[in-house]
Amino acid sequence: MYSSLKKIANFPDDTEIYCGHEYTLKNLKFALTIEPKNQELQKRYEETERLRKMNKSTIPSTLGLEKKTNPFLRAGILKDRYQLSEVETFAKIRKLKDSF
Repeated sequence: MYSSLKKIANFPDDTEIYCGHEYTLKNLKFALTIEPKNQELQKRYEETERLRKMNKSTIPSTLGLEKKTNPFLRAGILKDRYQLSEVETFAKIRKLKDSF
């Protein structure tokens, strides 16, 4: 899974990202447990919450935004926090998400 995300991360930042369901708000709540001080993430959460209250879609996103706010694409940045390799950090975040 991480290998696939690394390939996607190499696409241009303006690449549109479409998920199959509207899980953005729930995923951002989880992401905030990983990076509560990430200002881009806080801003995205607030905007997503506003859109969802108006019953508007948050899809698509862009790869650039995902790189700033999606912990699965930020394992390389977060690895020092966990003192693990990038792949191990990704696996840890995935495990945390499974029990969120």
